[in-house]
Amino acid sequence: CLLIPRKDVRQVLHDHFDEEFDKRLVGSKNAIGHIPLNCLGPWHHQHMDGHDKLVEQTLRMGGKVSLPIYSSKDQFVSFVPYMCVLPNVYCAKTIAHVFLDMVEMYGCIPLQLTADKGSEVGEMIRSQETLW
Repeated sequence: CLLIPRKDVRQVLHDHFDEEFDKRLVGSKNAIGHIPLNCLGPWHHQHMDGHDKLVEQTLRMGGKVSLPIYSSKDQFVSFVPYMCVLPNVYCAKTIAHVFLDMVEMYGCIPLQLTADKGSEVGEMIRSQETLW
Protein backbone atom coordinates (compact mmCIF):
# COMPACT_ATOMS: atom_id res chain seq x y z
CA CYS A 1 0.00 0.00 0.00
CA LEU A 2 1.43 3.35 -1.05
CA LEU A 3 0.48 6.27 1.15
CA ILE A 4 0.77 9.72 -0.40
CA PRO A 5 0.42 12.70 1.93
CA ARG A 6 -2.73 14.73 1.45
CA LYS A 7 -0.80 17.98 0.88
CA ASP A 8 1.08 16.37 -2.03
CA VAL A 9 -2.13 15.14 -3.67
CA ARG A 10 -3.72 18.54 -3.21
CA GLN A 11 -0.70 20.31 -4.72
CA VAL A 12 -0.70 18.06 -7.82
CA LEU A 13 -4.44 18.58 -8.30
CA HIS A 14 -4.03 22.36 -7.97
CA ASP A 15 -1.15 22.34 -10.45
CA HIS A 16 -3.11 20.46 -13.12
CA PHE A 17 -6.78 21.18 -12.40
CA ASP A 18 -6.83 24.62 -10.79
CA GLU A 19 -9.94 25.80 -12.71
CA GLU A 20 -11.93 22.90 -11.23
CA PHE A 21 -11.01 24.02 -7.73
CA ASP A 22 -12.14 27.57 -8.55
CA LYS A 23 -15.54 26.27 -9.72
CA ARG A 24 -16.09 24.45 -6.43
CA LEU A 25 -14.84 27.25 -4.19
CA VAL A 26 -17.41 28.47 -1.66
CA GLY A 27 -19.19 31.53 -3.02
CA SER A 28 -18.27 30.88 -6.65
CA LYS A 29 -21.75 29.61 -7.56
CA ASN A 30 -24.91 31.66 -7.87
CA ALA A 31 -26.97 31.51 -4.70
CA ILE A 32 -30.35 29.81 -4.81
CA GLY A 33 -33.10 32.40 -4.60
CA HIS A 34 -35.51 31.93 -1.72
CA ILE A 35 -39.01 33.33 -1.60
CA PRO A 36 -41.13 33.81 1.52
CA LEU A 37 -43.73 31.22 2.43
CA ASN A 38 -47.08 32.12 0.93
CA CYS A 39 -49.64 30.20 2.94
CA LEU A 40 -52.88 31.46 4.50
CA GLY A 41 -52.95 29.00 7.40
CA PRO A 42 -53.50 25.35 8.27
CA TRP A 43 -55.17 23.24 5.58
CA HIS A 44 -54.46 25.88 2.93
CA HIS A 45 -51.68 23.91 1.22
CA GLN A 46 -51.11 20.17 1.60
CA HIS A 47 -48.28 18.16 0.03
CA MET A 48 -48.94 14.47 -0.63
CA ASP A 49 -46.44 11.87 -1.77
CA GLY A 50 -45.46 8.24 -1.46
CA HIS A 51 -42.21 7.17 0.14
CA ASP A 52 -40.31 4.01 -0.73
CA LYS A 53 -37.86 4.29 2.15
CA LEU A 54 -38.98 1.03 3.74
CA VAL A 55 -39.31 -1.25 0.72
CA GLU A 56 -37.87 -4.74 0.30
CA GLN A 57 -34.53 -3.55 -1.14
CA THR A 58 -33.96 -1.12 1.73
CA LEU A 59 -35.05 -3.33 4.62
CA ARG A 60 -33.22 -6.50 3.49
CA MET A 61 -35.13 -8.55 6.06
CA GLY A 62 -35.53 -11.53 3.76
CA GLY A 63 -38.69 -12.57 2.04
CA LYS A 64 -41.03 -9.97 0.65
CA VAL A 65 -41.17 -7.52 3.58
CA SER A 66 -42.04 -4.08 2.24
CA LEU A 67 -43.61 -1.05 3.94
CA PRO A 68 -44.38 1.67 1.36
CA ILE A 69 -45.68 4.84 3.03
CA TYR A 70 -48.04 7.52 1.71
CA SER A 71 -48.39 10.75 3.64
CA SER A 72 -49.69 14.29 3.64
CA LYS A 73 -47.84 17.30 5.07
CA ASP A 74 -49.32 20.69 5.87
CA GLN A 75 -47.12 23.51 4.53
CA PHE A 76 -48.13 26.11 7.13
CA VAL A 77 -47.18 24.24 10.30
CA SER A 78 -45.06 21.39 8.83
CA PHE A 79 -47.46 18.94 10.47
CA VAL A 80 -48.09 15.47 9.01
CA PRO A 81 -51.84 15.02 9.48
CA TYR A 82 -52.02 11.69 7.69
CA MET A 83 -49.57 8.87 7.08
CA CYS A 84 -50.29 5.25 6.31
CA VAL A 85 -48.57 2.08 5.17
CA LEU A 86 -50.03 0.69 1.95
CA PRO A 87 -49.43 -2.50 -0.02
CA ASN A 88 -49.00 -0.43 -3.21
CA VAL A 89 -48.36 3.33 -3.39
CA TYR A 90 -48.61 3.30 -7.19
CA CYS A 91 -52.32 2.44 -7.51
CA ALA A 92 -54.46 5.48 -8.38
CA LYS A 93 -57.62 4.21 -6.67
CA THR A 94 -55.72 3.41 -3.47
CA ILE A 95 -54.17 6.90 -3.32
CA ALA A 96 -57.57 8.51 -3.96
CA HIS A 97 -58.97 6.42 -1.09
CA VAL A 98 -56.13 7.62 1.18
CA PHE A 99 -56.99 11.25 0.33
CA LEU A 100 -60.71 10.68 1.00
CA ASP A 101 -59.90 8.94 4.31
CA MET A 102 -57.89 12.00 5.37
CA VAL A 103 -60.73 14.35 4.37
CA GLU A 104 -63.24 12.23 6.29
CA MET A 105 -61.00 12.03 9.37
CA TYR A 106 -60.43 15.79 9.63
CA GLY A 107 -63.68 17.00 8.08
CA CYS A 108 -61.98 19.51 5.79
CA ILE A 109 -60.51 19.71 2.30
CA PRO A 110 -57.19 21.45 1.59
CA LEU A 111 -57.52 24.54 -0.61
CA GLN A 112 -54.41 23.57 -2.55
CA LEU A 113 -53.01 20.09 -3.04
CA THR A 114 -49.49 19.50 -4.34
CA ALA A 115 -48.32 16.10 -5.56
CA ASP A 116 -45.75 14.76 -7.96
CA LYS A 117 -46.75 14.03 -11.55
CA GLY A 118 -47.02 10.29 -11.02
CA SER A 119 -49.80 8.29 -12.63
CA GLU A 120 -51.15 7.38 -9.18
CA VAL A 121 -52.32 10.90 -8.27
CA GLY A 122 -54.90 11.44 -11.04
CA GLU A 123 -57.85 10.01 -9.10
CA MET A 124 -56.84 11.92 -5.96
CA ILE A 125 -56.74 15.22 -7.87
CA ARG A 126 -60.14 14.50 -9.46
CA SER A 127 -61.54 13.71 -6.01
CA GLN A 128 -60.30 17.03 -4.62
CA GLU A 129 -61.69 18.97 -7.60
CA THR A 130 -65.06 17.21 -7.27
CA LEU A 131 -65.29 17.93 -3.53
CA TRP A 132 -64.57 21.60 -4.14
